[in-house]
Amino acid sequence: FYDNATKTLYVWTPGGGNPENHVVRVSTVDYGSYMWSKSYVTIKDLQFDHFAKYGIYGDNNNNITVDNCDINDPEFYGIRASGGSQSHYTVTNSRIKGANGDGISIFAPNSLIEGNEVSDIALFENLGIGGSDGATGIRFTGDNTTCKYNKVINVGYNGISWRGQNANI
Repeated sequence: FYDNATKTLYVWTPGGGNPENHVVRVSTVDYGSYMWSKSYVTIKDLQFDHFAKYGIYGDNNNNITVDNCDINDPEFYGIRASGGSQSHYTVTNSRIKGANGDGISIFAPNSLIEGNEVSDIALFENLGIGGSDGATGIRFTGDNTTCKYNKVINVGYNGISWRGQNANI
């Protein structure tokens, strides 16, 4: 937490340990990747670390593929696709770790979420997004979406949450 009035950065470490015994990283960049109104984009074999909001964010996109990516410690979501009229997201073979909101959050019909590992999501008590608005390993909304062969490990609220018709889990 940064107190602008006193120009002081407060650090809450895992287990309440002394910050001098930890590596402390701070992001000044909100998104690892930000897409708006794009189609037929593939993000593959990349690593995204410590972003202030999302590792990968998309709004109003179609036919987007995220494959074999590592996303570590984003403040809110590892991968999020929301807003607008979008469809056909594919998220495969990726690893999302340490998000304070959702690991993968896709609001797009006709999507595929397969072979991913999502871990250590929303674990700090009283931090991050809570309840039905976050803290979920994999969340998707949209008809005709498939979510299979994923590992969800150590999540603060829901492992998998979905809405829509003809979901295949």
